[in-house]
Order: sequence, then structure tokens, then C-alpha cells
Amino acid sequence: MATTTASDPFNKSTDLILRSSDSVDFHVWSIILKEASPMFDTMLGLPQPAANPDVPVVPVTEDSATLRGLLELCYPMTPSIMQERHIDTILRVLEAAMKYGMEWSAALVAQSLKELADNQPVRVYAVAQRHGMQELAQYAARVGLKKPLLDGYCSELEDITGAAFYRLVQYREKCSNVLRTITEDLKWLDRPAEYMWFVCQNPGCEYAEGEEMKFRGCRPKRWWVLWMDHALDELEKRPCRETALTMNIEKVLRGISCVKCLPRAYMDLSKLKQLLAYEVDRKLDEVSSRSDDEFRQRLTKLRPFR
Repeated sequence: MATTTASDPFNKSTDLILRSSDSVDFHVWSIILKEASPMFDTMLGLPQPAANPDVPVVPVTEDSATLRGLLELCYPMTPSIMQERHIDTILRVLEAAMKYGMEWSAALVAQSLKELADNQPVRVYAVAQRHGMQELAQYAARVGLKKPLLDGYCSELEDITGAAFYRLVQYREKCSNVLRTITEDLKWLDRPAEYMWFVCQNPGCEYAEGEEMKFRGCRPKRWWVLWMDHALDELEKRPCRETALTMNIEKVLRGISCVKCLPRAYMDLSKLKQLLAYEVDRKLDEVSSRSDDEFRQRLTKLRPFR
């Protein structure tokens, strides 16, 4: 295969050429690689043929995209991986960095993965566990609450222990369970006297049954309790603030027959969604805080990929 030369800044006169697996030559300075990578430091420190006037060429197993991403981490420039939106590319660069002993680059790679965790949380969690990235694993577990846990298989799950995956399942279950308690203490529902489901005096508007439904002496209307029950069911499936904020108000409006409640229900429920989202975040923060020590103590002991 004919070789080509990489684009700027890896196309200038230097003292070393790295040739990718797809035959792209990267012109680099050996002193930079030695400082960045213990493996390159050892490899480039070996005696070279004295009579060879040409710039030495070192073949590597990485393709050109991966090699560029790796080298950009070493040079004084903004690595393109920071704007990379394809997780496979980032993972190849990460594995190459670990292979060459560039553990210092993990923080930069983790930031790129963090920005992709919203779409592929389980995959990012598995990668973080595999490489001992505690903060990234915690972040991926939290944002993963927005999606069903078993939202498709990813091969990275093969690289972590069953215990590591169990902790992810356990964390999600704790979050779901704690959100089930939201209606047990409605202190987060500020100024209840402002909401129609507490203050409506229409005799034809049905109250919820049971003393446990009273709040500061107020008994809510049945339609509101049904809406809250539905909200709790949805939060159990997706225990996150986004669930609260996207609850369907129009659906409950169609079930309200009270002529006094109906005109104000939309506005009051819109306020409630914001308060509910805030309370969901507060409770999830408590779970995450309690789980921090567990993540630290039980983070999978798999050695980083070499």
C-alpha cells in the first residue's frame, strides 16, 4: 500500500516518523513522545543503526484516525478528540493511550466520554469501570437514569465484572425506591393553599380518600392524587428530573370535570412539575452522596487495558 503524509501539524520535517496501520506517515519529534509516553521513551531509547541517514520510520498498529487522536494529546494543541462525537473513535484513542502508558491523558478522554454519556450511558459506565474512572462512572450512572437500563447491548459490558454491573442496577433501584417516598412528605410543595387541588370548595369535586392524604389539614382532590400516582409510576421507570418535567398535563385535564379546578389546573400543575423536578434532584443527590463511598470502595479491580 502506498504511503501518504498526515496533515498539519504532522507533515513537517522532524526526527521521527510514525507509520499507521493504514500507511499514513506522521512526522513527529521523538523528544515529545518520550516525555508523553514511557513506552515510547523506552522504545526510542534503543540504539539506532549509526549509518542510517534517513529519518527512522516506526510502524504502529493504530490506524491513522486513532494515531492522530493520540498524538494530539501529546502536542501543545487542542485535541480534536474534545469535539469528537463518535464514541468508537474515542475508545480507540483511550485504549491506545493506555497501551503506551499515557495514563495522564485519561482525564481529557473522560471529558469527551462524559459529553456522550447522555446517549450511551451504560456503555460509558462500562468503559469508566474498566479503566478505573470513578467520577465518570458515577456521572454515567446518574445520567443513565433517563433511559431504560437494558436499552440495548454493548460489547463493553463483557469487560467488567458482574459486581460492577450489579452496582449499577442497585444504584438505579435505590433511586427508584427513594422517589416512591415523595408523597410521604409534601414539605417540598410550597404554599399548598395556592393550589386548586387543595382549596377547591366545589361540592361536586371529589376528594381523595384516606387520612394519609391530608397535608397541613388539607385533603387534596382525587384527580390530583391520580395524577401524582401516575407521576410516581413514571418516575419508577425513569427516576430523573426529566420525567417530572415532561409529564403530560393535557391528559389529566381531560379527566377533570370540576368547573372550578379546570381553569387553573394547567397553571398549577405546571408549577408543580418544576417543584417536583427540584425535589427529584434533591433526593437523587442524597442517593448519589450515599453511594459515593461505595463507588470508591468497590470500583471494579480490573486492571487498565494494556
